[in-house]
Amino acid sequence: MRGPEEYITFSAVFDPPMQTRRISEAHTTGKNFIFPGLASAFWHVVDSERGATIIADGAFTKTLREHPEGFPLLYYHDQQAPIGGVPKLTQTADGLRFTAFTSNIPLGNATAELIKDDVLRAISIGFTSIKESFAPHPDFGQVRMIHELALFELSVCLYGADSRALIDLPANRQSNRFAEVSRIHEETLWDQEVAEMEISHMISEHNRMIRKGQFRS
Repeated sequence: MRGPEEYITFSAVFDPPMQTRRISEAHTTGKNFIFPGLASAFWHVVDSERGATIIADGAFTKTLREHPEGFPLLYYHDQQAPIGGVPKLTQTADGLRFTAFTSNIPLGNATAELIKDDVLRAISIGFTSIKESFAPHPDFGQVRMIHELALFELSVCLYGADSRALIDLPANRQSNRFAEVSRIHEETLWDQEVAEMEISHMISEHNRMIRKGQFRS
């Protein structure tokens, strides 16, 4: 069991948790982008720096009950870089689902654009384990089973330890930039193919003329 003197993510140990601010509806008036996703998958082995870890279903029950106001949304677990809030979290059969918002601040807006461009997709959680046990596992030797935890924050990042913890971005909200990038990429490939064909033709013609003695190489 890990005490309250530190809290952990699946990738790092941080300073003592900041005081969680209330994120009520009054604090969401400045939101500029709302998005849902899965913050943590139940019974999914996460191979973190603290070893293989599984979060059991129901592990968030107490912490969600104690924080009906929600939790902060951070950028890469940086306590000096809050970018929004997570006012809605629900445990489902798959794991902990959430709906978050980014605030209308420079870093919040930049993060929102990266999410909409499908660049930032991963979600990571900062927490303290309250009740845990260890069990044998055929692939990992033994795994740490977390039965209860204290959640402190959710973070948006490029890669998370839990590969299933991702932002859900509906297709109709995705940027059209990918379509434009794909078009340019295909055109570039086509231009490259045409150029290679032209170069190959020129080389063949050059060799043909050499064989016919029309000029020396």
